Amino acid sequence: MPSSTKSSFYPPSVDITPYLQDPDSAEAQRVIDDIRTACISTGFFQLLGHGVPSTLQQSVFDAGKRFFALPTDVKLGMDCRRNVGFRGYDAMASQSYESGVLPDLKEGFMMGTDMPENDPRVINRRFFMGPNVWPPESLIKNEDFRQPLETYFEAIMKLCWTVMDLVAATLPYGPNVFDEWKA
Repeated sequence: MPSSTKSSFYPPSVDITPYLQDPDSAEAQRVIDDIRTACISTGFFQLLGHGVPSTLQQSVFDAGKRFFALPTDVKLGMDCRRNVGFRGYDAMASQSYESGVLPDLKEGFMMGTDMPENDPRVINRRFFMGPNVWPPESLIKNEDFRQPLETYFEAIMKLCWTVMDLVAATLPYGPNVFDEWKA
């Protein structure tokens, strides 16, 4: 009878608080070293001390509950597959990434940096670039959906650039190696 062992894996956790407080400190260098070690050993890490308030995170969950409670026909009116930049509602089972595999059993709401339709990147159909699509305010007030999502998006983008700066600091290519993707 084959033996089985149960193993548990916990991703390494990296608290970036010291880096956010003073990127030039010795403690910040330890954060960079911890990220380097995590990326080399496991390829990923859990981010702690990121500074995104839990109240903001909760407001996004609440906004999602409001949106996904809308009638299906209303959500389908914002179908991301029909909108420039793949923005809006992503219906249940609308994505399958492999032939012969069941589609994803999730629904979603896609948004990004809000770009006008006359932006050259939108005109040239750069992937995921376009104007955001929002439900009518008569169904969900802006302060209950759009504003929390835009505020969260802004906070997460700022955090993404911080993480990119941290990862860049672990590499031998200089601190600006990822700057071209920040535009």
